[in-house]
Amino acid sequence: MDVFSGNAIKDGRKVGRGGGTCQAIHVDGEKVTTQCLLTMQLESGSVTMQALWVRGSSPLDMAITGGTGSYLDAEAMFASGTSGHRTKECAPKLSVDGS
Repeated sequence: MDVFSGNAIKDGRKVGRGGGTCQAIHVDGEKVTTQCLLTMQLESGSVTMQALWVRGSSPLDMAITGGTGSYLDAEAMFASGTSGHRTKECAPKLSVDGS
């Protein structure tokens, strides 16, 4: 299981924090499929996202499955340009109505 956390940054300013896990659910040789769950706590509420992801593939697109506060009725997609390698250059983008 991969566990991760970090800050949410907008225009160079910290606007929240988040964390999540990706747990292996299927292994086929070198191909590992994971179930990923991420929650971000932002200034005006929280957003929870979920996806199946094959390690090493790009991007990681996640469905928003819930929210609180300003994000209570959020419907959008979270897209990360990660290649499956942990680097500081990974810059996920989150866009939801009400942000």
